[in-house]
Amino acid sequence: MQRVVVVTGAAGFIGNAVASRLHKDGYIVVALDDFSSGRNLSVEPGLLVVKCDLRSREQVEDNLPSEVDAIVHCAAQSSGEVSFDDPWDDMTRHVNATLRLLEVAAERGVAHFVYTSSMAAYGNPFELPVKENSLLNPLSFYGAGKAATEHYVRLYSSLGMSHSILRPFSVYGPGQDLDNLRQGMISIYLAQLMRSGHVVVKGSLDRFRDFVHIDDAVSAVVAVLESEATHGQTMNLCSGKAVSVREIVGSLLACADAGWDVVEIVENTPGDQFGMFGDNVLLRNLADWEPKWEIQEGIADMWTKAKSLASKDNNE
Repeated sequence: MQRVVVVTGAAGFIGNAVASRLHKDGYIVVALDDFSSGRNLSVEPGLLVVKCDLRSREQVEDNLPSEVDAIVHCAAQSSGEVSFDDPWDDMTRHVNATLRLLEVAAERGVAHFVYTSSMAAYGNPFELPVKENSLLNPLSFYGAGKAATEHYVRLYSSLGMSHSILRPFSVYGPGQDLDNLRQGMISIYLAQLMRSGHVVVKGSLDRFRDFVHIDDAVSAVVAVLESEATHGQTMNLCSGKAVSVREIVGSLLACADAGWDVVEIVENTPGDQFGMFGDNVLLRNLADWEPKWEIQEGIADMWTKAKSLASKDNNE
């Protein structure tokens, strides 16, 4: 019997990739998005993304099927920098939207709620690699919204709906929005270099992150959906490796056959974490998952596909 899975944020980077993969794998997928920032870029034939503002109970009730096996909740305002522009709006897109979805999901008897939180909930960690039981001390309104929403998900789970929480680290790869220059470190630098030949780095080149290829992120979500051992768990979705901004920019410069003279260093953005990488042992063990992509390979693949897409657009 086919499982029915609702994917929210299905016009966004991660949500679209998750919805497309599940649809391809034979799940019945109900894909939702309010299109406030996402794009309907479904790459899977037959997958329809329906407009739905999760903050509206009426819209959630109208678009959530009467029988749902699981929900993968990816919808969110996804930028720490942008969250400082309007903290109230950021909060509603995390807490209010998720509460509405949880309310209706509980009423419909949804068995499993998978929430994609963020490593931004940790802030600057006191020890590395950061583990799931580390203190949450967010530095941005975005991170605060993610941390708060996790608690609401756990509370609803205590009322009878199983949950799994994933904390993705820096997800990158083909399909990322290259027009959004305020979210996604690799995609921002790639877009700048590809379009203008100039890269603006906000903050020190010594900053570091834990980068996860989109294919690995999607396979983790699928693994969590298919593993009861992940129910009730909060898990880091990360590679477990620290990669500096200097390494990222260097790899992109190599792809573009450019030198460091095209790189400009400016002041960092508010709420930016200096360094972060995670421990992924829990996810690996509970979901029988492991990341496949190495960062240099992933960047080269993303560069090649972005150039190919740009060439195709220019020829049309």
